This record gives sequence, C-alpha cells and structure tokens, in this order.
Amino acid sequence: MKEKCLMGAVNKVILVGHVVNAPDIRYISKTDDHLAQLSLETAPDTVHQLLCRGAQALYCKDLVKQGTRLYIEGELEYVEQRPASAKEGRSQSAQIRILSLQLIDGAERLAYPEDIKKIDFRGKKSDRS
Repeated sequence: MKEKCLMGAVNKVILVGHVVNAPDIRYISKTDDHLAQLSLETAPDTVHQLLCRGAQALYCKDLVKQGTRLYIEGELEYVEQRPASAKEGRSQSAQIRILSLQLIDGAERLAYPEDIKKIDFRGKKSDRS
C-alpha cells in the first residue's frame, strides 16, 4: 500500500550501468500482467534491484540481456520483507521501479528502429498520427 506523498517531495532515480543477470520475466495470471526483475551494476560492488511491469517487462524480455548497458529513470520503492520466523523483525529493502529505460550502444540497435530505443512507461499516450 502506498503512503501519502509529502508536498514538494521528489522521488527520482537516474542510473547508468550494466545488467548483472538476464531479466527474470514472470506472467502473473491474477492481474494478467508481466513482471520483470533485474539487477543493474553502476559501480564495482554497487548493484541496484530493478522492477518493471507490462509492456516494459516484455521490452526487457526481448532486448535486455546480461551485460546490456542501460540508462534508467525510475522511482525508489521500499518493499517489506517478511521474516522467516516470528522472532525476527520485519525489514525493508529498496528497489527501483523503472519509468523509462534506454539501451546504450547495444548490438540490438541494428535490428530495431530508433523510435523504440527509448520508451517512456509513465502512462502518457503518444501521438501516432
């Protein structure tokens, strides 16, 4: 459940790095949606957990592989971790929900037109006339 945002609060993350592992793509039948989880290394020993859904997850499935260089814009989210036993306290981990991503110098550039290299997944409708 999302908490209320404070007036004037900004939640924006911009990252550039290499994909550590192939995206884990899952289909969620309950919501009829796709979910992709992947890790992005921005510096040695600095790895960020990324999450995307829907068409964006399918984009990752088709174009993002281990070693792919990405430019990411997103929002920081905290996910509550449930303890294995009742004695342990609950903890939170941070992940980044991708709003926009762009491949950087990928070999796939030759196979796809430039207009799909950068897709903004904020829900805005684009003019395609």
